[in-house]
Amino acid sequence: MTVDGTEIEYVVNKLEESQAGVERLSLVMVDLKSFVAAMSVMAMQKRKNFLSAADFLPGTFRSPNDHFVIYIKNQYLNKDIAARPQVTGGVRLGRVLKLWRLLANPNSEAAKQLLTTGRGETYYSSVIRQVTLDWMALRDSKWQDHAPSAKLRGLATLIATYLMRGISPERKKVGAASTCSS
Repeated sequence: MTVDGTEIEYVVNKLEESQAGVERLSLVMVDLKSFVAAMSVMAMQKRKNFLSAADFLPGTFRSPNDHFVIYIKNQYLNKDIAARPQVTGGVRLGRVLKLWRLLANPNSEAAKQLLTTGRGETYYSSVIRQVTLDWMALRDSKWQDHAPSAKLRGLATLIATYLMRGISPERKKVGAASTCSS
C-alpha cells in the first residue's frame, strides 16, 4: 500500500508469466479484495474521515509500515471503496529508448496496442516524440569521448518524459515537476 497522489495504490511484486505466477496473483488478489472490503466496512462503521493502522486488527501491518493515516473525503464517507485496476509492464532501462521510438509513431502497431487510453495514440505519441532525442548528437562538453550507455539514455528518456508530462501547454504552474525556458 503506497500513496499515489490523493489515492492509495497497492503494488504487487513482479510475477512470473507462468502457471505459478497466475496462482500467486490469484492469491494476492483474494487477499487484496478481503483487505479492501474490511477497510471499507471499517470506514463505514467508524464514520470518521480517517483510518490509521490502529483501526485494523493487530498485526495487519508490521513496523515501520504501521504509521499512516488514510484520509477519507466527506463525499466518499459511507460508500464502498472503488478501484481502477491497472497492470504495469516492466521494460529494461536499456530498452526504453527503443520502445519510445516505436511509440513515437502513432501509426505503429506498438502505439495502437499500448496507447489506446481514451485520448488516443496521436496525443501520447506526440509527447513521446518530443523526448525521443538523437543521443549520438548529444555530447558532454567536459567528456567529449563519452558515449552514454543504453541504461543512461533510457533513464534520461524517462526523466524527460515525466518533465514533459508536467508542463502546462500555457506554461502555468501545475503542481508537478516542470521545466522552464530561460
